[in-house]
Amino acid sequence: MSNHRKNRQWFSSKLQRFFWSREIAPLLLELDCGWLDGGCYTCAKGLYRYLIISATIDPSMLSFSIVIDQHQKAHHVVIGVQGATQVWFLDAKGVSSAQRLLHYWAREEHLTKPQIEACGDTDALESAIPSSDAIADRLAECLLTILGPYDPAWLEGDPQHTK
Repeated sequence: MSNHRKNRQWFSSKLQRFFWSREIAPLLLELDCGWLDGGCYTCAKGLYRYLIISATIDPSMLSFSIVIDQHQKAHHVVIGVQGATQVWFLDAKGVSSAQRLLHYWAREEHLTKPQIEACGDTDALESAIPSSDAIADRLAECLLTILGPYDPAWLEGDPQHTK
């Protein structure tokens, strides 16, 4: 197994443990939903802010993306991180390739023909999937405290993607 894959698995596992930990559970109570059933945009905002405040990745390498169904309805928000050869998607389940993310939403969430679409209009996204900026800020601060600054090597180890 390559070091890049081990790093990615480590980062994915850390994200999963973080978002589903007892320390973070009170934030879900405040949101009154889960990370995969209404809290995904807050989660994505927290991840985005964490990556930005880490100051180790060019912001142009980050994007909000949505998982949509065959009727173009938004179901889930993730953060896309452009790697050397592909985009990696971050959410409360950790790190996923596009294929893995779509497989999950088709198989586990029963979406018909799910697709991933970049979302440049976050105002429109906010009207479809509400979020909490205050909780997103707390998530980013907690991630920084627990994981330290994001290291691009956690996904692919490609130094050209650092600031």
